[in-house]
Amino acid sequence: MKDNPEEVESILKELTGGDKKVMTLTEKWKMEGKQEGLQEGSLKAKRDYVKSAILIKFGVLPKELEEKIESTDDIKALDEMFKKVILAGKIEEIL
Repeated sequence: MKDNPEEVESILKELTGGDKKVMTLTEKWKMEGKQEGLQEGSLKAKRDYVKSAILIKFGVLPKELEEKIESTDDIKALDEMFKKVILAGKIEEIL
């Protein structure tokens, strides 16, 4: 069997469901990678918006607040932080 590459390839295709399923899996992995990349890009953008809003409104971005923003991986939580910044009268209200 190992002397016949066509037979080995045929068995592998049979085990994996053929060329079509293998391509589908490959495409799925690529799509998942793109989705993860898009999500990470969205998180970075939200973090940057929150930090920019703080800097614009208060002129300073305390290290502990920056660390809190950077460690947040939840888009909804970042949206809430952004609202807090907009509504806050003092930077202490965000901390």
